[in-house]
Amino acid sequence: MTDYLVYRKLGSFARRVIAMVVLAMGAIPFLIMLTPVGANTAIGRAATVALAICTTGMALVWLFRWPTRRQSLVFVWICNACIAVSCLAYSGPVLSLLGSTAFAALAGYVAFLHTSRQLVFVLATALVVSLIAATRMAVHGRPFVALATLLIIAVGVMAIPISMHVLVRMLGDEAAKSHTDALTGLHNRRGFYRSTRELIKTASASPDQYLSVIMVDLDRFKQVNDTHGHTKGDRILVAVADRLRHTTRGRAVLARVGGEEFLVAEMIPLDKAKVLAERLRSEIAAIPSAATASVGVASMRRPDTTGPQTRALVEGVVDAADAAMYEAKRAGGNQVRHAERAAVGTSGRHGR
Repeated sequence: MTDYLVYRKLGSFARRVIAMVVLAMGAIPFLIMLTPVGANTAIGRAATVALAICTTGMALVWLFRWPTRRQSLVFVWICNACIAVSCLAYSGPVLSLLGSTAFAALAGYVAFLHTSRQLVFVLATALVVSLIAATRMAVHGRPFVALATLLIIAVGVMAIPISMHVLVRMLGDEAAKSHTDALTGLHNRRGFYRSTRELIKTASASPDQYLSVIMVDLDRFKQVNDTHGHTKGDRILVAVADRLRHTTRGRAVLARVGGEEFLVAEMIPLDKAKVLAERLRSEIAAIPSAATASVGVASMRRPDTTGPQTRALVEGVVDAADAAMYEAKRAGGNQVRHAERAAVGTSGRHGR
């Protein structure tokens, strides 16, 4: 989901919104603490102050960057405990129920960014705290007010975050599908550029690491479709995708970017990129359907940054591999050609 937001240029907006939600999460119990009926025990005040500090710090993190998954989860656990302690420490049950609304912000945060298991944990804590506060209110002779308030809390803290979580999961599935080729299960063009950016970002800074892009185009594929039908052609495409998976390492980015065109991106030394390209050509030629491929390979040193300019850099390498592939095709096909130098920062047919 975060990758999808960044791709759609909504990453900064999403971070600002989340930062506001995080601040609200700590502000509710803290403001109540400042009233005469706020937390009246040392533990309650300490928990409320800790919550305010934690949420303020995390909000600052969100304003400037995406936190790691571990950082976010630790934040959730601390906030969950602090909200529970501060709410139970209030002198009156009404304030305890009101303070429980802070769980709505936390549950919304978890619903958007984390798994169902973490959401259930937060909601269970909120339910226990709310039931304790409602019971205290009922004991003080206001059972119907307690029930009404509890129902309000249930809708705001539980129903809305659960609905949000389901919607986010559905959107997440759709976002994943929008990056996948339906026939082969490989990435499509959009997924290729997104995953290649992540490949560069997580690669080691070793000087022998190059971003190598291999363009594979099946030879005379239109003839296969015209002679044997599209069903036969689809089987060949699926077989080629399987050979690409089998031949490359687990971290390689594989994509089908056209009817019979495939892309492979991997961070490897230059000499190994050429060997890999030849292996791919050989594996495809060994498919029983007599498919062959023209293969072009281009490489560039790992860029120092992975900012907005990364796509332009990758496009340049893709264009260079594309040009090398056409050289192989003009030479008769079933060959590998190497680009002398990747035209970094340009945009061509496969860069758009």
